[in-house]
Amino acid sequence: MKSLDQQKWKNPETYTYQQQIKTTWGDMDAFGHINNVTFARYFESVRADYFSTVGLWENDGRSVSSGMVIVNLNMDYRQQAVYPQVLDAWLCTAHIGTKSFRMEFLMQNENAAPVVTASAAFVWFDFGQQKAVRVPEAFRDKVRLYEKKFDLQS
Repeated sequence: MKSLDQQKWKNPETYTYQQQIKTTWGDMDAFGHINNVTFARYFESVRADYFSTVGLWENDGRSVSSGMVIVNLNMDYRQQAVYPQVLDAWLCTAHIGTKSFRMEFLMQNENAAPVVTASAAFVWFDFGQQKAVRVPEAFRDKVRLYEKKFDLQS
């Protein structure tokens, strides 16, 4: 799965979902900056909110037979972040394949400088059969509707 090219990741207009994140004191590590693991949690939280907004996060407590599983996460740390700070997080679904999809993530500081860029690959996984399966049409349709400006291939 190919990442956004180096110029696109810098441009928030490339992304379709935006959310602000307030850093907390507990996000920092012994070096006085936001810990690298914290950015993975930020990405996870923004991703969950994106799925809710798109209408894909409908967990009512029942167990599910299949769902999305993250198989790869790449993060590039471009600048330190600290407490207190408000960061702008940007996210999009950049590609949908047969059994997988890819999301792209950008986080900027208050000066619009990139702090973190990331991409994550997911497969749709059948938990009973323990194998990747086709991404459901309902998922594809909802993402296509939300991501109007992207040519998401099936």
